[in-house]
Amino acid sequence: RPTGTLIIDGKIVGLRTTEHACLIKKSDSYAVKLITPSLKIKAGNEAIEVQKFNKFALGKNIFYFNNYWGKNTLSSYTDRKEIVIGQNNEVLAISNHGNNEIPDGGSIISFPASYDVSEFKQGQKIEFIWTPEYLPKKGTFAVMGIPALVLDGVVKDKLSDEEKHARTALGIKEDGKLLVIVAEHYYRSDMSS
Repeated sequence: RPTGTLIIDGKIVGLRTTEHACLIKKSDSYAVKLITPSLKIKAGNEAIEVQKFNKFALGKNIFYFNNYWGKNTLSSYTDRKEIVIGQNNEVLAISNHGNNEIPDGGSIISFPASYDVSEFKQGQKIEFIWTPEYLPKKGTFAVMGIPALVLDGVVKDKLSDEEKHARTALGIKEDGKLLVIVAEHYYRSDMSS
């Protein structure tokens, strides 16, 4: 499960909500962009911001789950309330416990047990407000890269070169071709450590 942004054909696998660089493919064009993705769900007049995506639901955050996470949310049965949403964005169930099954093509929004979910009603349509709006569209692919090495032709000058690590870099050449670079690093381990 990714710790950052990964979108495959408009399906959210993982999403980081702080500003970061992504290699993005929309239709047949590639771009490297700084994005600060977000999702708000709207039920009635209130828009609620989701903080975490396809991660173990802990604490006071609001989480979004889809089938890329698994069959169910694996959230705490007693510490969560969950809204089960079908593929047509209709509320299928309102659960006063966690660990619910994620419907095919649907999603679950998981709230802390203390959250008032009374604005949600079974059968109600939920509006998903994505920023940027193209993220969940079919044909969109995105993968996060941190740190950004070059952005808009400008080399980032505050990169550390003190630690050696294996690295993978993605970019776009001037002729529009995708560039993939993999740098290997051999890690030595001392038996006494």
